[in-house]
Amino acid sequence: MRFFQQYKTLPGIFQRQLLGHIIACVCLTILTGVFVWLRFEFAMFFPGLICIAFLLLHGIWLFRLATTQRYIVVEGTCASIYRTPIRKRVKYLQLDVQGMCVQIASKRSYSSYYPQQPLRLYLALQTPVREKDGIQIIQDYLGIEALPRSSHH
Repeated sequence: MRFFQQYKTLPGIFQRQLLGHIIACVCLTILTGVFVWLRFEFAMFFPGLICIAFLLLHGIWLFRLATTQRYIVVEGTCASIYRTPIRKRVKYLQLDVQGMCVQIASKRSYSSYYPQQPLRLYLALQTPVREKDGIQIIQDYLGIEALPRSSHH
């Protein structure tokens, strides 16, 4: 299959992440090209080259991971949202996954999720999971998305 055919078959969360990588790469390439065209010193556009290389490598890794389906999908219901005391930023979410409590660290300071909302969590196969007081704790994940109420089992 060609890239775009494979891209269309990926879950939406991976499509959005890959699209973000592509847009960032194009913007950085244009900016680096402007620096080269204006004859800036190498030190001015070297950070852009490093970022482009990182985005390309990470995008390739993410695409291969998604197309070869080397990830785990966990569906559950948001049981609670824990926030920091003063600034009220989201610290972590707790999901109820088939009667088991799973706690995930929030990657954002805000959350559009609410209690009792069905969520889908994407994990790499090698994602470490540790247990503390009967709660499964996950520090890193590939993505999380809200599900419509009807698709949750």
